[in-house]
Formats: sequence, structure tokens, C-alpha cells
Amino acid sequence: MFKQFKRTIKDIVISESSPLEISAGFGIGIFIGFLPFYGFQTILSILAAVIIKRVNKLSLIFATQLFLPFVIPFVVALNFLTGSLILYRRVSIFHIEDISDVLVYFKPILLGSIPNGLLVGLISTAVLNKIINFIRRRNNAGEK
Repeated sequence: MFKQFKRTIKDIVISESSPLEISAGFGIGIFIGFLPFYGFQTILSILAAVIIKRVNKLSLIFATQLFLPFVIPFVVALNFLTGSLILYRRVSIFHIEDISDVLVYFKPILLGSIPNGLLVGLISTAVLNKIINFIRRRNNAGEK
């Protein structure tokens, strides 16, 4: 599994896409990953890849897949805290006793996912753009 992960990253970095197209695709994928539509994020990322023309499609879909089951509880908690600050102007703690409680908390989770996803997506885009530019410059210098 790690070999496939590493190969996918390499394929993305050496692709014909510009560093900005790769990093923008990744940032959009991160944003989608923050949205509380678990189970549908891959479909959303494929739709985004079709609709948004000037991004690397593989990096967009790949970034969405980083939201593995062990990451999701932390993302949901962060989204809920942010959403409760926006909605109620205070930090709320959620306590789910049965499945019906999930709908009560969905609104703050969804609302919190937007600024959190935008922030982490934009930061990811900027950092990844710098990294890809550095790697490509280093590789080009090594080829000469």
C-alpha cells in the first residue's frame, strides 16, 4: 500500500501539469475532504475534477482520499467546534447517544467545514506549490 501511495505522489509531481495546477487540485481535494459528506467525497472529487478544468485531476482525487477513518473524528470535532463558534458564539461539546443526534449536530459541522476546509486547502495549496517548484528545480539542476 505504501508503494502505491509513493508511486501516486511521484506520478503527480512529474506530471505535465504546472505546480500551481497540481497544488490547486490538491487544495480543492482537501476542501472536499473537510465537507461532512463521508462516503460521497470521492464522487464529489470526481465531479470537481470534471468541472474545474485547470487543475490536476489526480491530485484533487488523491487529496480527498487522505481523509481516512482515523482522521475523520478529528476533522468532525474541529468542524463542530468552528461551526458552534459561528452559530452560537461559544464552543459547544457534542455528545452523541444515538443516530438521531447526528442530525442535530450536522448544521454546525457543515458550517464549520467551510472555513476549515478553505483555510487548510489554501495553506496546502501554497505549501505544496513551493515544494513542487523546489523538487522540479532540483531535478532540473541535477539533469544539467
